[in-house]
Amino acid sequence: MQNNPYVGPRPYERSDREKFFGRGREARDLLALMLAERVLLFYAQSGAGKTSLLNARVIPLLEDKGLDVLPVTRVGGDLPPGVDPDRVPNIFVFSALMGLANTDVTPETLLDQTLLSFLKTRCCTDKPPLLVLDQFEELFTTHRERWREAHDFCVQLRQALENIPNLGVTLAMREDHIAELDPYAPLLPGRLQARFRKVDPQAIIKANRLTNPDDLKPGQQLIIPGGAPAVSQVVHVVKEGEWVWKIARYYNVDPQTLIVLNKLLPPYDVKPGQQLIIPADAPAFPKGVEHVVASNETLYSIARHYGTTVEKIAAANDIKDPNQIKIGQKLTIPI
Repeated sequence: MQNNPYVGPRPYERSDREKFFGRGREARDLLALMLAERVLLFYAQSGAGKTSLLNARVIPLLEDKGLDVLPVTRVGGDLPPGVDPDRVPNIFVFSALMGLANTDVTPETLLDQTLLSFLKTRCCTDKPPLLVLDQFEELFTTHRERWREAHDFCVQLRQALENIPNLGVTLAMREDHIAELDPYAPLLPGRLQARFRKVDPQAIIKANRLTNPDDLKPGQQLIIPGGAPAVSQVVHVVKEGEWVWKIARYYNVDPQTLIVLNKLLPPYDVKPGQQLIIPADAPAFPKGVEHVVASNETLYSIARHYGTTVEKIAAANDIKDPNQIKIGQKLTIPI
C-alpha cells in the first residue's frame, strides 16, 4: 500500500512528515519550548514516540521557522572499524560528531575535534543552530568502561553553548534515566530546569480504562502513568549533619529514589528540619560507584573529581582517618 501512513516498528523520519498524524498539541508545546529555551530536556517512557515526534513533526516546524537543525545524533554509537579506542579522547563526543559529520568526512579527522571546534565550523550560517541529542540515556547505558568521560562531555556541551551564543540544545531521553542525569545538571546553563515530558496517550487510556477517550468531562480525574508511585512510606525529619546519601544508607533505600520522590534539585542539599518521604518498598541502597585509589591520590582529590566531599566518602566507607588511604584501596563514592 503506497499510501499506508504506518511505517512499521522504526521511528518516523523527516521524510515521513506527511504520514505523521495527531500529536498536534504536544508538537506545539514542545516547539514553543525548543524556541524559548537554550537547553531543553525532553523525556518520556520507552516507546512513547519521542524520536518520531521530533523527526516527523517538530523538526520540520523548526526548519520552517528558520532554524538550522543539525542532523539528529546520539552519544552511544560504536566505533567504526579501524579506529583505535585509545586514540579517542572522549567516546561520547566522538559518537556525537560521527552522527553530525557529513558522509564524506573520515572518522580519523574527528579524533582531535571537540564539540566546540566542530560546531564552530558547522554553524556558519545566519540561521540559529539547534543540536538535538536523541536517546541521551546512552550516556549511562553504553561504553560503561568509559563512564568518567560523561562529565567531560557535559563540560564540552557547556563550552559550546557559551561560545556559540545562538546555539540551542535539546536532549531527548527515557525518563527512567533522569535521576542519572541530574548530577550533571549544574554543568549546563539553566541546570536543566527546562523540561518537557511526553506521555503516551494509549498509556493514559489504558491506565484509566477509558472506553471513549473523546468523551472526557470537566473535573474528571485521570491517572497519568509514570508519576511518583503511591507507596507505603515514612517521613524523615532531617537532622544537623545529614545529607541525602547518609539518610538513604540509614533506611537502606536507593538515594536516587529519594531524590526523585522528594523532587530535590542539584546539588541535592537538605536542611535541618526538612521533611523527606522515605518509601518502604524502594530499591535497596546501592553499592555505589567503585573507585580504586591510584598513586598520588588523596581523599580530597578523589572527592573533588566526583563532585562530592571528603566527609561523605569517609562516611560511606567507614574511614576514621581521611589521610590514611592506600594505593589499590577500593572506595564507594556517594555521587
